[in-house]
Amino acid sequence: MKSKVRLAAFAAVGGALLIYSLNRVNSTTVPEPFLKLQDRLAQSSSVQIDFLWPQPGSARQNLAAVRWSRRGKMVVDVLQGPQGRLSFVDGKVRLATADIQPPIPSLNPSAKELMGELLSGFGNSEWRQIDPPKHGFLPSRKDRLWVAITLPFDWARDHELQVGISKETGALEAMVVTAKTAPKVTVTFRQFRGGPMTFEVSDSPQLWLVIEDVQWNRGISQDDFDPHQHP
Repeated sequence: MKSKVRLAAFAAVGGALLIYSLNRVNSTTVPEPFLKLQDRLAQSSSVQIDFLWPQPGSARQNLAAVRWSRRGKMVVDVLQGPQGRLSFVDGKVRLATADIQPPIPSLNPSAKELMGELLSGFGNSEWRQIDPPKHGFLPSRKDRLWVAITLPFDWARDHELQVGISKETGALEAMVVTAKTAPKVTVTFRQFRGGPMTFEVSDSPQLWLVIEDVQWNRGISQDDFDPHQHP
């Protein structure tokens, strides 16, 4: 009887050690300087990121914003230049501009996957610390740390998200979407009524977004998530 008790105790301790070891392995997936950012992404009730989007075919840097909440709603607003709102609300993707408001059902599955990955803090993605990405002829800044995030989805396999944070504060300062196999960053989807359409979002394999402001746990109004409204 005593031997069975000892075996049970050893098994319990061994199981606890195995779980602890697995948790330790998983916790090292995200490089240590980025743990605070990952935790904020995974825990915040809502997020709004204001950034500058370099409009393709133009020298303009247009102000844009992306926001999402734990209620499963996400919108991207282009606030200057070709103004419009791309939304994912109630499981459906819709574009809203001053002229058109078409649904884009072919993007619904990938938007749902992306939404879930955002809310997990990219918990299922691969993180690896990298050297600063090159940005044209400009020298790399020395006051940022960078990580590359590879999403675990087939539709994202040809792209990489690179994230730059301040060395001093850990604040999010830049994001780069890199096309690994194409000359430009594009989005291809099947129109609600019509064939496939490809929309260019950059003039090069890099879509470089400069972060203007990040608001965590911000109160976001219903209008800010309304799929039928536009900026």
